[in-house]
Amino acid sequence: MLSFFLADGNSPYLIMVGIVIVIAFLEGIGLLIGISISSFLDDMLSIDMDIPDGFLTKILGWMCFGQLPVLIWLVLLFVNFSLSGLVANYVSEILFSALLPLIVSLPIAVFLGVFLSKTIGIKLALVLPKNESSAIKTDSFEGGIATITIGIASVGSPAEASIIDVFQQKHYLMVEPLTTKETFHKGQRVVLIQKAEGHWKATLVDTSFI
Repeated sequence: MLSFFLADGNSPYLIMVGIVIVIAFLEGIGLLIGISISSFLDDMLSIDMDIPDGFLTKILGWMCFGQLPVLIWLVLLFVNFSLSGLVANYVSEILFSALLPLIVSLPIAVFLGVFLSKTIGIKLALVLPKNESSAIKTDSFEGGIATITIGIASVGSPAEASIIDVFQQKHYLMVEPLTTKETFHKGQRVVLIQKAEGHWKATLVDTSFI
């Protein structure tokens, strides 16, 4: 088994596992001295940036980027990529007594890693809401105006939005359209209508009267 893990064909996946271990170690050390890498990354990305709503933005939104703390999102992606590559090579070793060439195993690992991260990320986002302050009850956001920050929201696929409370604190929450007739894009403003499990139902702000 050791020879399998140390084989050249598994190098990219072992390197990624090593990166995950280093991230976990640094985060643990940071927490001991009062510094969180995860919070630092989230704070950086909480700053509104003028990023074009292009193909990359859509892909990241589909992959749940912004729906989870950044560090958790990265670790989830790295772990799923590594496990997918190792499992693919293990199956190949059993069936053909040889590892897959990297030109074959890497696309498999990327595809499965992204798909698994998307699937697991949706579940985690429901139990790990991002940066919502306990200083104010989120139920009070009903009727408030939020701005889509990352991703494209459609029914069944929430995107991240930010809202400023009465204390001028920024909160992040997940929103999806109230009906299938709407989709929300980065920068659009929406009215929070109804709180659901792990996200809010919303509708676009009617700008015809503004």
